[in-house]
Amino acid sequence: MDPSPASYYGPLDKNNPVLSAFQSDLKEFKAHIKKLLGSPSYDNRSYSRGSIKLFETWNKYKSRLPPCYFEEHLLQTADFLLDTKLYRLALWQGYRLYLQQFCTLSLESIRDVEHFKQSFFSDGFGSKRAQLTFRALEGECQCIFYLEREKSALPDQAGVQKLLSILGFVRILMQAVLPDESLCWILYNGSLHMYNICRFLMSAGHASQVLEYLLWACTCLETSVPLLTANFLPWRSTLCCAVCECYFHDCASVQAEVFARRALGKISELAKLEEITGSQVSFETQQAYKEATIKLAVMVFKRSVYEPRRKPKGLFKPKQKSNLKELQLTPWPRTPTERILMEMFEGNAARFLAVLEALHDSSARPLQTGMPEEFEIQDVVLELISAGISLLSAFGDTEHTFDESMPPSVNAVTPTSSLFDMAVAGNSKIAVDAAVKFVKQLFRYEQWSTFSSLSSALMSALANMEGCPFRKYELELRLLEAVERLLSTQRVKITMKDAAFDGQADKNIGPAIMTEEFFNLIQTLHTCVCRTDKNIWPDADLVLDIVLYFWAKCKTVFQRAQMRLYDPVHYRGRMANQDQWMETLLLLCEVAHEHQLAEVDFLLVAEMTLRIAMVLESSMDAPQSGRKTATTVDSEEFIPVRKSASSLSMMSRTEQLQTALDLVERGVDCVSRGRARSLNGGSAVFDKLFMQARTYQVLLSTTKALLLPVTLYTVSMLNKM
Repeated sequence: MDPSPASYYGPLDKNNPVLSAFQSDLKEFKAHIKKLLGSPSYDNRSYSRGSIKLFETWNKYKSRLPPCYFEEHLLQTADFLLDTKLYRLALWQGYRLYLQQFCTLSLESIRDVEHFKQSFFSDGFGSKRAQLTFRALEGECQCIFYLEREKSALPDQAGVQKLLSILGFVRILMQAVLPDESLCWILYNGSLHMYNICRFLMSAGHASQVLEYLLWACTCLETSVPLLTANFLPWRSTLCCAVCECYFHDCASVQAEVFARRALGKISELAKLEEITGSQVSFETQQAYKEATIKLAVMVFKRSVYEPRRKPKGLFKPKQKSNLKELQLTPWPRTPTERILMEMFEGNAARFLAVLEALHDSSARPLQTGMPEEFEIQDVVLELISAGISLLSAFGDTEHTFDESMPPSVNAVTPTSSLFDMAVAGNSKIAVDAAVKFVKQLFRYEQWSTFSSLSSALMSALANMEGCPFRKYELELRLLEAVERLLSTQRVKITMKDAAFDGQADKNIGPAIMTEEFFNLIQTLHTCVCRTDKNIWPDADLVLDIVLYFWAKCKTVFQRAQMRLYDPVHYRGRMANQDQWMETLLLLCEVAHEHQLAEVDFLLVAEMTLRIAMVLESSMDAPQSGRKTATTVDSEEFIPVRKSASSLSMMSRTEQLQTALDLVERGVDCVSRGRARSLNGGSAVFDKLFMQARTYQVLLSTTKALLLPVTLYTVSMLNKM
């Protein structure tokens, strides 16, 4: 006999036993989830118990509670799980569970507006359940996006297509509610979800594919009358700026400027309408207009500062070498660029924001350096850099009060507010993060002397600031300074474009020569990653580029040794700076493991791990007594480099083999997790076990009987699998 419904026990209030039991079970489930999230280590069994508990709760009470009451609490629980970042559970035990009563198709299968309405709103948008349905649809879109983002910061083709399909569904959703002004909140929420997904895809290099969706979001906000008020201006301008960035990424700067000027015209029209009505303009409204105007003016400046200086093709103009030091000696405004800044922006913060945006190139990698090819554009870049240097030092600002605690060259820097907030307020202070970005641009455009002086001054200022972000900035500047010393001594360029990801980067890196600067850079990288907390790690792209650079060098050196089939061990003994090369590869491998680079390229990490394991194992056959560094048999430049205190040559044979085992075990774990993330099917579990077994078999065959306890441990691990 089925249990009695809640209505059997009287009114549906807090005294109803069925409702009380239902609320108690949900409260117990939420307490379990909070306890799970608060634990130091993630427990899969506890997660499973919570999932089973929730599943049983829904099945137990669904038939006993009124549908509206049950569905409201179903979506409340899904919202709770979404807030706690348990996206898969929120999707399957929340939003999708609600939507399956209307349609069992996936959201990506919805073709058009009519199909959408027939699937989810057969009773129209005015029904009692319509609001809950909209809420569930938005929640499912969010969960799918967050799950794809969790897989990798660089989604594969299948992930990109899935997210584009979700964007298509959100567009259909917004198109369906566009004629109904009472549902303008759906348009607003849809634009938020669309922007977040597009931003993620833009960061992965898919700006051209998301442009149409951002344009659609802008069009919807302009079409909906309730969303045309000044309160929504900052958000509308943010969407417009995203559109402009897509245009700039596709080298369509003309369209970007046209779109930004059109948006500025819309803002001006809205301001005139409010002026005609005679309504009193509040301070918040004034700030909204100012925010929107600054954002879009920066987009206009990004092109207008360069284009007037370009010369028609075929017109010869001799190169005029500009000098930053000479520019600093003349009063502000000293250049055409500075005059444009003075005309378009009020306050040094807004001008500095425009300088940063004009110098920024979204397609450039962190270690990609060089000036533009056109001489006229080079002049503009130098003028922008000169303006930025002056703004950082508060040059020409009569209202600035000199801060004795800050170095003179960065005297305008403040840790208390963001650059955009300063720009809206008309302030002349520069935020710390903006100053760090500017110093990175000096590195990008190879202004080495200026980079060194400003980086040192900024590092001195950061040392007196407390907080994790400031420690992160310090580490990034330390790394860039180490890279700059390497580049200046070896006179090489690090070309880390897309070729770095397909194995072609090593063709343009020059000869592999061990120097003090080279060895110091890998030690600095190891310190910044392996000896610091994760919340202050340097920029992931910066770490990746340095790792790729070092791996291309190390691979060249050790592949050459491995190819000496007649006596590779003897050859390595004659390598210049042999111990330093081995330690470089060891430190590089530890950085790759710690930073989880297998999630980006698990094959690279696997090859790196096996290479260092083979080197350590084969070095056991080399004589340890009297080993000394000799000139390499190849025609390589020999530069003696000091050894570190923890050199591998100081280890015993047992310690070196134990180090090899530890590295392989960590490598197996990293590679298997990276491989599992890259797979969408059930074969991920099989591949993980196969790779573990295969790697341990290789390890067994190489270690042999030199380390019996290690071998026994490996066998026990294989037996457990």
